[in-house]
Amino acid sequence: MDSRAVCERNLARLRRRNPRLAEAVARADRAGIERVEGPRGAATLSERGRLLGSAYDPVEEGRRQAATLAEGRSDLVVSIGFGLGHHVESLLHGHHAPVLVYEPSPARLRAALESLGERTWLDVPALHWATDLDELGERFAALYTPGLAVRFFVHPSVQALDPKAARAAADRIARAKDTAELMANTRALMMETWAALAIENAPHLVATPGLAPLVGAFAGVPAVVAAAGPSLERQIETLARLRDRVLLIAIGQALPALRAAGIEPDLVHVIESKDVAHQLVRGGPSDELALVLLPSTHPGLFELPVRARFVSTPVTQGLSCWIARALGETCFVPGGATVAQSAVHLAHALGANPILLIGQDLAFTGGRVYARGSAYDMVSLRERSDGSHELAGLAEKASLFGFTAAPKTRRADLVWVEDWDGQPVATSRSYAAFRENYRRIGAYLVGKGVRLVNCTEGGARIPGLEHGLFAEILESLPARAIDARTRIDRAWADAPRPGASALEQPIADARRALDALERQAHAGAKAAQAAIPMLARAPGAQREALRRVVRAERRVQEALDDLPWLDQLTERARLVNEATVRRADARCDARAGVEEAQRLFDATEKAVRRGRALLDRLEERLGLGERGEPACARGAA
Repeated sequence: MDSRAVCERNLARLRRRNPRLAEAVARADRAGIERVEGPRGAATLSERGRLLGSAYDPVEEGRRQAATLAEGRSDLVVSIGFGLGHHVESLLHGHHAPVLVYEPSPARLRAALESLGERTWLDVPALHWATDLDELGERFAALYTPGLAVRFFVHPSVQALDPKAARAAADRIARAKDTAELMANTRALMMETWAALAIENAPHLVATPGLAPLVGAFAGVPAVVAAAGPSLERQIETLARLRDRVLLIAIGQALPALRAAGIEPDLVHVIESKDVAHQLVRGGPSDELALVLLPSTHPGLFELPVRARFVSTPVTQGLSCWIARALGETCFVPGGATVAQSAVHLAHALGANPILLIGQDLAFTGGRVYARGSAYDMVSLRERSDGSHELAGLAEKASLFGFTAAPKTRRADLVWVEDWDGQPVATSRSYAAFRENYRRIGAYLVGKGVRLVNCTEGGARIPGLEHGLFAEILESLPARAIDARTRIDRAWADAPRPGASALEQPIADARRALDALERQAHAGAKAAQAAIPMLARAPGAQREALRRVVRAERRVQEALDDLPWLDQLTERARLVNEATVRRADARCDARAGVEEAQRLFDATEKAVRRGRALLDRLEERLGLGERGEPACARGAA
């Protein structure tokens, strides 16, 4: 059989699943990888004297590897290394979980596709391929849902020939898994809290401009986002010297350190749902500040006397987006995992380019947690001999929030990542996940033609971002002064304030939509309940019962489309349901489908009840239907 023709057919199948990988394999030079025959006539491959599979029975070896991976519960299998591919084939034929394959050597993959016969299974839907580490993380994130059991397999050939590549792949998977779990769990835990806070803030939201008046106001202007990491103090002198050349956006935690150096930011961004007013009054009064808050920020921050105040609405907060649209808002920003990441999206919405990060350590630089002089500089890191660390000073930090009981010292395993200079630096699992999230943000901004440059010069090196020296980049920018205050004050003064009456009709429409959704969900629940006993009857009766359930699901989904913010109230249920559906031991039979539909109907009926309660509270907060418009201050103070 012509090996070239075999390879082309295999590549055609691979191309249907991953065109970029197929092209990399097609260009690879397999020189140095030889086809050898074992003592019993079995075909295998050899590179640098290392066999890529058993010389005696590579097919049986692959079956044993697959059997080990399939032991217990595994909902997703990640294979670092293709080897001869026999373990992948066995997994696909005997297991129900999707398989993600990353082979760091396109040459080895080419040799396997060229020398060992046709692989008709290369393009099956359950098989996923990654070309490089970035794609490995992205593919894993797309396949993984918190709650799934993941089995990770490093092929012996990769472990022997590319141990560094194997470690890098394992690290990328671990970071992607932590990031996915952090983001999903935060959404599940906080969505209802964010919705409730937006309702409580409603009188402030109707009187506070959104971001629309500021969109594009700083087009092409360089922006600096100042976070509160330990390295912030390294950049203070340079920032003070060249302050007038940039739009300066500070997160609330960094404000005291900046003010101590005589630096006033143009905007202060705060997203916390707890009262962090102490961040904004330490080091000086708040009266001259211009704030950007989220709809879910603590109400006390809307009451703090300031010069100007704007609301930035993340696309991830459905109920807040619904309120904002009713008030005429047109700018919605991606949600950030941290306040600094949210500030990056804010800078982009304002048109800034480039966006420079300082104080974004995401690591315990020099054993510190926060910058000196910042809001929480009392917190310090103590490393233990067992590889864990504890944070000291948490009792003093807790007292700033009004807590009298000292919290227990938090202990967690250290995670080691690459620092600014390429050396290992200690960080936490959450910081490492935030660092990983910057990959997505960096790629997003590059696609928009925006430079995002990490100028922290300390802490963790942030993957996927450009890195540069702060002074060099600032001095390379045009030496022109930027009167940010005038633009911000003009936007604040000229912004429309539609008032509470703008929400009257949307609330009435939402109530009608909730009524319709409740009817459909109730009908769906009855159809699902009736379908269960029908599954044991004749095929014709089964099909008709299932059709009724499917029609009910479609009607519920159509009704949900009229209430996109209701998803915010079903986040936890949807997360659990998705994990249940995607588990490998969940059979795609009729009963499983009906049970999945039943969960959807039940969660929807509960969400309808919570939705009505929120609308009741919204009307109460705004005084609609009884007292007219709320007596809410029009000014910032």
